[in-house]
Formats: sequence, structure tokens, C-alpha cells
Amino acid sequence: GNMLANIPCVAGATLLGEATTFFADQWYYLEFQAVVRTGANGSLTVKQDGVTILTLSSVNTANQGTDGADRVRGLFRVINGVSLWDDWYVSDDSTFLGDIVIEGIHPTSDGNRTEWTPDTGSTNFDRVDDAAGSPSDSDKVTADTPALTDLYGYGALTFAGSSTTIHALQLNTSAFMGTSGTRVLHPKFRQSTTEADGADFTVPDTTPATYSEVFPTDPTDSTAWTKAKVDAIEMGMELVS
Repeated sequence: GNMLANIPCVAGATLLGEATTFFADQWYYLEFQAVVRTGANGSLTVKQDGVTILTLSSVNTANQGTDGADRVRGLFRVINGVSLWDDWYVSDDSTFLGDIVIEGIHPTSDGNRTEWTPDTGSTNFDRVDDAAGSPSDSDKVTADTPALTDLYGYGALTFAGSSTTIHALQLNTSAFMGTSGTRVLHPKFRQSTTEADGADFTVPDTTPATYSEVFPTDPTDSTAWTKAKVDAIEMGMELVS
């Protein structure tokens, strides 16, 4: 047979149905919800394709001895094959979002403010349009004066329709110091003529790193995202200090 894996039934768990077998060459949508508590206050629910397949309640799910968690990590073992994972989301509430798509978009044009200096050429967006997860220090924009801002237009969403629910937008900013020292930046947004800032972050050294922030709503007006709003917004960064 082509069975790939099974979810084990651990002590104290309730296994529901027989939908816990995974077969090769087929996508499955898995969601895990955990209440991380000490004593007998923790719980876990697992869903496969929207159907609850495993529950665990009245258990200690806090392996550090205190309530709460500050990170999520997946450990997977595959024998004689490979596994592919896509569309990860992490949310600090009790809502299962269901089968969603996470779509990446990149700068495609200069925005209303191009105050940083490109390392070459006369446009800025093409110096910062690196693929996700692989920031390059060979093409960049630089700034040395506080309040300088760079904004970029982004490619339109292709998976979302006009009525699609957009749960959040995450902006990833890759930055590093050109010399020793530190700098403080924050994300910058512009919708029409209204600008808004994200949270400050410190760039500590010359090693390229990516700084991420999640925005559940449009920061320029605190209302829900729509495809039209994502397609129209300009995003970038401002040098704070």
C-alpha cells in the first residue's frame, strides 16, 4: 500500500473516526489548536480537512512549567520519501480558519516616497524585490538620516477575489548594517494619501536578517483587508533613528 503516516493516539486522547491515515501524493489540510496550560488545564484539538480527528483535554501541555507559549515548531519524520508543507498560519486565538491560501507578493514599482538611495540605477523597488527567505546584500537601498522613507507598489493578489476574506497581511523587511552600530526602523504603509507605521525594530549588526510583523487590519484605517486594499497599498520602511 501507499500509506504514508498515521497520527498516533496518545494517552488520554480521544481519536474520532478513521480519517487519520495519510496517503502519498495527496494534499491534506491539518489544523492544530492547543491551550497551553499547566496542571490539568491544557487541551489539544486536531482537524484534518475541517473534520476533528483528535482531541486531548484536562492535561498539562506546558512543558516549561508555566502557562503560555512563545513559539511554534514542527518536527516531521518521513521514511523513504519527502513531505511538502504549504500555507502555514499561526493565530493566538481559538478560531480555526479552515483551508486558506497564503500568497506572497513582491515590490513591482516605486511608491510615492523614494527617499532611500539605490546601490545602482534610478529605481528603488528592483533593489528590494528578493525572493522570500533569500535576502541579498548585493542589491539594496540605503539610508543614514532619520525619517527617510521608501515605499513600493506591489503585485496584485491572484488567488483572492473581491469578496474573499483576507485574515491578515504580513510584511517582511530584510535589513542589515553597512558598518558597525545599530539602527531602528519600522514598516511604513500608505493607502491613498494616508500613511501609518508598524512597530519599531532594531537592526543590530552587519548580518542580513528578516523582520516580520503581522497586520490583521489595514493600519492606515484599522478596517478589514480586502483585495482592493491590498492591491492598492504601498509598503516599505522608515529609518527611525
